[in-house]
Amino acid sequence: GLPNYTEIPYSVDMDETTERYYKSYESFMKRMASGNAEDKRFIRQYCRRMLTLPDALHCIEDEVDKDDKIIFAAPKIEEFTNNKDLALMDILNAKIEAGEKVLIYYNDVGTTNLGDHLRLLINSYGFKAAELKASVKAEKREEYIKNLIKTKHDVLICNPSLVETGLNLLDFTTIVFYQLGYNLNTMRQASRRSWRLSQDKDITVYFLYYKDTTQEATLSLMATKLHAAQSMEGKFSEEGLRA
Repeated sequence: GLPNYTEIPYSVDMDETTERYYKSYESFMKRMASGNAEDKRFIRQYCRRMLTLPDALHCIEDEVDKDDKIIFAAPKIEEFTNNKDLALMDILNAKIEAGEKVLIYYNDVGTTNLGDHLRLLINSYGFKAAELKASVKAEKREEYIKNLIKTKHDVLICNPSLVETGLNLLDFTTIVFYQLGYNLNTMRQASRRSWRLSQDKDITVYFLYYKDTTQEATLSLMATKLHAAQSMEGKFSEEGLRA
Protein backbone atom coordinates (compact mmCIF):
# COMPACT_ATOMS: atom_id res chain seq x y z
CA GLY A 1 0.00 0.00 0.00
CA LEU A 2 1.03 3.57 -0.65
CA PRO A 3 1.75 5.98 2.23
CA ASN A 4 -0.63 8.80 3.15
CA TYR A 5 -1.42 11.50 0.57
CA THR A 6 -2.81 14.78 1.95
CA GLU A 7 -4.07 17.86 0.07
CA ILE A 8 -4.24 21.19 1.92
CA PRO A 9 -5.83 24.33 0.40
CA TYR A 10 -3.90 27.22 2.01
CA SER A 11 -5.77 30.54 2.11
CA VAL A 12 -3.71 33.76 2.22
CA ASP A 13 -4.92 37.32 2.90
CA MET A 14 -3.62 39.94 0.49
CA ASP A 15 -1.34 42.63 1.87
CA GLU A 16 -2.57 46.21 1.59
CA THR A 17 -0.58 47.05 -1.55
CA THR A 18 -1.62 43.90 -3.43
CA GLU A 19 -5.28 44.27 -2.44
CA ARG A 20 -5.43 47.91 -3.52
CA TYR A 21 -4.05 47.27 -7.00
CA TYR A 22 -5.95 44.00 -7.41
CA LYS A 23 -9.32 45.59 -6.68
CA SER A 24 -8.54 48.53 -8.96
CA TYR A 25 -7.56 46.24 -11.82
CA GLU A 26 -10.52 43.95 -11.16
CA SER A 27 -12.95 46.88 -11.46
CA PHE A 28 -11.31 47.94 -14.72
CA MET A 29 -11.38 44.45 -16.22
CA LYS A 30 -15.02 43.90 -15.21
CA ARG A 31 -16.00 47.10 -16.99
CA MET A 32 -14.09 45.93 -20.05
CA ALA A 33 -15.62 42.46 -19.87
CA SER A 34 -19.16 43.84 -19.70
CA GLY A 35 -18.52 45.56 -23.03
CA ASN A 36 -17.02 42.39 -24.53
CA ALA A 37 -19.46 39.82 -23.18
CA GLU A 38 -19.54 37.86 -26.44
CA ASP A 39 -15.78 37.84 -26.93
CA LYS A 40 -14.57 34.56 -25.40
CA ARG A 41 -10.96 35.51 -26.12
CA PHE A 42 -11.30 38.58 -23.94
CA ILE A 43 -12.90 36.59 -21.11
CA ARG A 44 -10.02 34.09 -21.20
CA GLN A 45 -7.58 36.99 -21.15
CA TYR A 46 -9.43 38.50 -18.18
CA CYS A 47 -9.25 35.22 -16.22
CA ARG A 48 -5.56 34.70 -16.93
CA ARG A 49 -4.58 38.22 -15.92
CA MET A 50 -6.63 38.27 -12.74
CA LEU A 51 -5.16 34.91 -11.79
CA THR A 52 -1.57 36.12 -12.15
CA LEU A 53 -1.77 39.75 -11.07
CA PRO A 54 -1.56 39.35 -7.24
CA ASP A 55 1.62 37.27 -7.54
CA ALA A 56 3.61 39.70 -9.69
CA LEU A 57 2.34 43.27 -9.43
CA HIS A 58 5.70 44.61 -10.61
CA CYS A 59 5.25 42.83 -13.97
CA ILE A 60 1.85 44.31 -14.83
CA GLU A 61 1.90 46.53 -17.91
CA ASP A 62 -0.28 49.45 -18.97
CA GLU A 63 -3.51 48.55 -20.78
CA VAL A 64 -3.91 50.48 -24.03
CA ASP A 65 -6.73 50.75 -26.57
CA LYS A 66 -6.46 50.33 -30.33
CA ASP A 67 -5.12 53.88 -30.61
CA ASP A 68 -2.39 53.17 -28.03
CA LYS A 69 -4.12 55.38 -25.48
CA ILE A 70 -3.55 54.23 -21.90
CA ILE A 71 -6.88 53.12 -20.41
CA PHE A 72 -5.37 51.60 -17.27
CA ALA A 73 -2.06 52.71 -15.79
CA ALA A 74 -0.13 49.78 -14.35
CA PRO A 75 1.33 50.10 -10.85
CA LYS A 76 4.88 51.40 -10.91
CA ILE A 77 6.26 49.47 -7.94
CA GLU A 78 9.40 47.53 -7.17
CA GLU A 79 9.46 43.77 -6.75
CA PHE A 80 8.65 42.85 -3.15
CA THR A 81 7.90 39.89 -0.89
CA ASN A 82 4.12 39.50 -0.73
CA ASN A 83 1.97 37.56 1.73
CA LYS A 84 1.88 34.45 -0.44
CA ASP A 85 5.69 34.45 -0.51
CA LEU A 86 5.69 34.61 3.29
CA ALA A 87 3.20 31.73 3.50
CA LEU A 88 5.41 29.72 1.16
CA MET A 89 8.46 30.39 3.32
CA ASP A 90 6.55 29.26 6.43
CA ILE A 91 5.94 25.91 4.70
CA LEU A 92 9.54 25.62 3.53
CA ASN A 93 11.00 26.47 6.93
CA ALA A 94 8.96 23.71 8.59
CA LYS A 95 9.44 21.07 5.90
CA ILE A 96 13.14 21.58 5.14
CA GLU A 97 13.95 21.71 8.85
CA ALA A 98 12.23 18.31 9.09
CA GLY A 99 14.57 17.00 6.38
CA GLU A 100 12.14 17.08 3.46
CA LYS A 101 12.64 18.34 -0.08
CA VAL A 102 9.98 20.56 -1.65
CA LEU A 103 8.64 20.78 -5.19
CA ILE A 104 7.06 24.14 -6.13
CA TYR A 105 4.83 24.68 -9.15
CA TYR A 106 4.03 28.01 -10.74
CA ASN A 107 1.80 28.37 -13.78
CA ASP A 108 2.61 31.70 -15.40
CA VAL A 109 5.51 31.46 -17.83
CA GLY A 110 6.63 34.21 -20.19
CA THR A 111 4.78 37.25 -18.83
CA THR A 112 6.31 37.38 -15.34
CA ASN A 113 9.63 36.53 -13.70
CA LEU A 114 8.04 34.29 -11.06
CA GLY A 115 10.53 31.46 -11.51
CA ASP A 116 13.51 33.73 -10.84
CA HIS A 117 11.61 35.58 -8.12
CA LEU A 118 10.90 32.38 -6.18
CA ARG A 119 14.41 31.01 -6.62
CA LEU A 120 16.05 34.21 -5.35
CA LEU A 121 13.56 34.51 -2.49
CA ILE A 122 14.21 30.95 -1.30
CA ASN A 123 17.98 31.28 -1.66
CA SER A 124 17.88 34.50 0.39
CA TYR A 125 16.54 32.42 3.30
CA GLY A 126 19.60 30.20 3.15
CA PHE A 127 18.05 27.26 1.28
CA LYS A 128 19.22 25.86 -2.05
CA ALA A 129 16.64 26.20 -4.83
CA ALA A 130 16.85 25.57 -8.57
CA GLU A 131 14.40 26.03 -11.41
CA LEU A 132 13.75 23.43 -14.10
CA LYS A 133 13.04 25.34 -17.32
CA ALA A 134 11.61 24.24 -20.65
CA SER A 135 15.05 24.75 -22.20
CA VAL A 136 16.11 21.50 -20.48
CA LYS A 137 15.11 18.83 -23.01
CA ALA A 138 12.67 16.16 -21.85
CA GLU A 139 15.22 13.35 -22.09
CA LYS A 140 17.65 15.36 -19.90
CA ARG A 141 15.22 16.28 -17.11
CA GLU A 142 15.62 13.15 -15.02
CA GLU A 143 19.39 13.55 -15.05
CA TYR A 144 19.04 17.26 -14.21
CA ILE A 145 16.90 16.45 -11.17
CA LYS A 146 19.23 13.67 -10.01
CA ASN A 147 22.10 16.18 -10.06
CA LEU A 148 20.06 18.54 -7.87
CA ILE A 149 19.62 15.76 -5.32
CA LYS A 150 23.35 14.99 -5.40
CA THR A 151 24.22 18.65 -4.84
CA LYS A 152 21.85 18.77 -1.85
CA HIS A 153 19.28 21.22 -3.25
CA ASP A 154 16.27 21.67 -0.99
CA VAL A 155 13.76 22.96 -3.53
CA LEU A 156 12.85 22.36 -7.18
CA ILE A 157 10.76 25.04 -8.96
CA CYS A 158 9.04 24.43 -12.29
CA ASN A 159 5.93 24.63 -14.42
CA PRO A 160 3.87 21.48 -13.75
CA SER A 161 3.60 20.65 -17.46
CA LEU A 162 7.35 19.90 -17.50
CA VAL A 163 7.01 16.97 -15.08
CA GLU A 164 3.41 15.82 -15.48
CA THR A 165 4.40 12.58 -17.21
CA GLY A 166 7.35 10.21 -17.16
CA LEU A 167 9.09 11.34 -13.97
CA ASN A 168 8.99 9.92 -10.47
CA LEU A 169 10.10 12.60 -8.02
CA LEU A 170 10.25 10.42 -4.92
CA ASP A 171 12.69 12.69 -3.07
CA PHE A 172 10.21 15.59 -2.99
CA THR A 173 7.71 14.70 -0.29
CA THR A 174 6.09 18.15 -0.08
CA ILE A 175 4.51 19.73 -3.16
CA VAL A 176 3.34 23.35 -3.27
CA PHE A 177 1.16 24.78 -6.01
CA TYR A 178 2.17 28.45 -5.79
CA GLN A 179 -0.17 28.96 -8.75
CA LEU A 180 -2.84 26.78 -10.31
CA GLY A 181 -4.08 26.68 -13.90
CA TYR A 182 -7.30 25.28 -15.37
CA ASN A 183 -6.05 21.94 -16.72
CA LEU A 184 -7.29 19.18 -14.42
CA ASN A 185 -5.17 16.42 -15.97
CA THR A 186 -1.97 18.47 -15.55
CA MET A 187 -2.86 19.21 -11.93
CA ARG A 188 -3.63 15.55 -11.13
CA GLN A 189 -0.49 14.25 -12.78
CA ALA A 190 1.79 16.92 -11.29
CA SER A 191 0.37 16.56 -7.78
CA ARG A 192 1.22 12.86 -7.76
CA ARG A 193 4.80 12.98 -9.03
CA SER A 194 6.04 11.82 -5.61
CA TRP A 195 3.16 9.54 -4.63
CA ARG A 196 4.29 6.53 -6.62
CA LEU A 197 5.07 2.85 -6.10
CA SER A 198 8.20 2.47 -3.92
CA GLN A 199 7.46 5.72 -2.05
CA ASP A 200 7.71 5.04 1.69
CA LYS A 201 7.09 8.56 3.06
CA ASP A 202 3.85 10.52 3.45
CA ILE A 203 3.12 13.16 0.79
CA THR A 204 1.61 16.58 1.45
CA VAL A 205 0.33 18.86 -1.31
CA TYR A 206 -0.43 22.54 -0.61
CA PHE A 207 -2.54 24.79 -2.85
CA LEU A 208 -1.70 28.43 -2.09
CA TYR A 209 -4.31 31.02 -3.06
CA TYR A 210 -5.38 34.54 -2.20
CA LYS A 211 -8.74 34.67 -0.47
CA ASP A 212 -11.66 36.38 -2.27
CA THR A 213 -9.86 36.52 -5.62
CA THR A 214 -9.93 34.76 -8.98
CA GLN A 215 -7.37 32.36 -7.51
CA GLU A 216 -9.94 31.12 -4.99
CA ALA A 217 -12.59 30.80 -7.72
CA THR A 218 -10.13 28.80 -9.84
CA LEU A 219 -9.32 26.44 -6.97
CA SER A 220 -13.05 25.93 -6.39
CA LEU A 221 -13.56 25.18 -10.10
CA MET A 222 -10.69 22.67 -10.10
CA ALA A 223 -12.10 20.99 -6.99
CA THR A 224 -15.46 20.63 -8.76
CA LYS A 225 -13.76 19.14 -11.81
CA LEU A 226 -11.83 16.75 -9.58
CA HIS A 227 -15.00 15.67 -7.78
CA ALA A 228 -16.70 14.92 -11.11
CA ALA A 229 -13.70 13.07 -12.53
CA GLN A 230 -13.18 10.90 -9.46
CA SER A 231 -16.90 10.15 -9.19
CA MET A 232 -16.80 8.81 -12.76
CA GLU A 233 -13.85 6.65 -11.68
CA GLY A 234 -15.82 5.26 -8.74
CA LYS A 235 -13.78 7.12 -6.13
CA PHE A 236 -15.79 8.82 -3.41
CA SER A 237 -14.04 10.91 -0.79
CA GLU A 238 -14.67 14.20 0.97
CA GLU A 239 -11.11 14.98 1.92
CA GLY A 240 -8.45 17.41 0.71
CA LEU A 241 -9.22 19.56 -2.32
CA ARG A 242 -12.60 17.92 -2.88
CA ALA A 243 -13.69 18.93 0.63
